Amino acid sequence: MVALIVASAESSAELSPPQNVPTTAGPIAVANLEGQLRAVGGRAVEAPATRIELLLTRGAFLGRVADLAHASELAEALPPTRAVWLLRARTRSALHRFAAALVALDEAEQLGAGQRETRPQRASVLQALGELDSALALRRLDVAASPTTATLGAEAAVLADMGLWDAAHARFAEAARRFRDVSPFPIVWLLVQEGAMWARAGESARAERFYRDAIARLPVYTHAVLHLARVCRLAEGIALLRPLLATSDDPEVPLLLAQLLRRDGRVAEAAPLHAQAQLGYAALLERFPEAFAEHVAQLRLDEGPDARKAYQLALQNLALRGTDQAFQLAGLSGLTAGSAKEACIILGVGAARPFASEALRTLHASCPRADGGPSP
Repeated sequence: MVALIVASAESSAELSPPQNVPTTAGPIAVANLEGQLRAVGGRAVEAPATRIELLLTRGAFLGRVADLAHASELAEALPPTRAVWLLRARTRSALHRFAAALVALDEAEQLGAGQRETRPQRASVLQALGELDSALALRRLDVAASPTTATLGAEAAVLADMGLWDAAHARFAEAARRFRDVSPFPIVWLLVQEGAMWARAGESARAERFYRDAIARLPVYTHAVLHLARVCRLAEGIALLRPLLATSDDPEVPLLLAQLLRRDGRVAEAAPLHAQAQLGYAALLERFPEAFAEHVAQLRLDEGPDARKAYQLALQNLALRGTDQAFQLAGLSGLTAGSAKEACIILGVGAARPFASEALRTLHASCPRADGGPSP
């Protein structure tokens, strides 16, 4: 019998999704995924698309950058058909190569792909670039054509980025109600997206409950564990992160674990993990600068003393994607690096954008005026 789990009774009254939505237990789902990958491993020539899809799934949920890189390599090596260009758009997006992903979508359309085929990925890229109005328009076309868990959840994620909490919550709930499968992957994605939304809204207790339900369904969901480990009790965060060292190659795992160990006074135990994270980020920044400039900039800003390098990386990231977070990081690192005038101009541009967050507007308001006082 397949093991199923549902939202906990304690939280089900306050969580939606995935209230009363049963899913396969996480370890079984991961074992099934690993089995599928082994099955296609010996016949990658016959089933490259299947292998790429499986690698993207494992890479996203288990925090395996090597899987995302391998999927990209496979896609780029295939003959450039319409279907292959669609695959390349997904693998390029996974590594934050957004301009290249848009090129791939254009190539797919030139070879006959319809907008219904290209629209979901194009919307995903536009959202990642911070072009939220355009992304929402495309997501709503997808919902109108087919209101599924995937399309409704994707629309909800854009609404969440816009700060439209209630509208996003309603869409997340509807996405869960439309769920007709037992795989935990779509549901835990919804949970973490909504949890992150409530965290941005200042509803930290509610966000934590979403993260906990996601981890109950898929304990190795790296993104969910990282979120929860930052807000839960110190001992619990350390315990949650340790197993991920064996399943994920994301440097954020050893980095956060090292930071928590330091807070717990275990400096010697933290040192090798911190060194591992530093080396990992350096290697990934060299290979995939689009994907890791933001992470390394944040790391350098948090840990210092190289604020100038953090600012350079943050500007590099901002040139690639004009998201709220990118503007905040560039502005804050610029202020820290002593480039207040430039930083405040950047923050002003970001704060003037539609749907700029309150945090970004507040940071801009702290900029000095010409008369030496704070901005009004």
